Amino acid sequence: MQTMKVNAPKLQTSVLAYEVHPDFTREQATLLAGDATERVAEIGLVVGKISASGKIVQHAPGASDGSQNAYGIVIAKAVAPYGEDAQVLLLERGPALVKAPGLIWADGISDGNKATAVAALLAKGIRIVND
Repeated sequence: MQTMKVNAPKLQTSVLAYEVHPDFTREQATLLAGDATERVAEIGLVVGKISASGKIVQHAPGASDGSQNAYGIVIAKAVAPYGEDAQVLLLERGPALVKAPGLIWADGISDGNKATAVAALLAKGIRIVND
């Protein structure tokens, strides 16, 4: 018997287990324009917020521009073309539960930096669960 593998797009439900109310927990934010290429924010991406501009980028533990602090989680895919900002939908505050396996972290993030980011999200009411 042959099997067929299908690659389906990632859905909110692969990340978001519970939120108290979308009007309270979600926020539209500005995704920073792509730098030399487009910037893609996939569902589940843990993001930081650049202090000077207020724009969203992937959480970067080694940065010193504000993006080193976990700010939220992308819950709808967004693409910012080269040189052009875009809107992105975030889970920015809780009460909310998110599924750990659905999260996208910065490449090579250490366990310590991940724990710091998890604590920052928990302080915002976003609890990460192993689902």
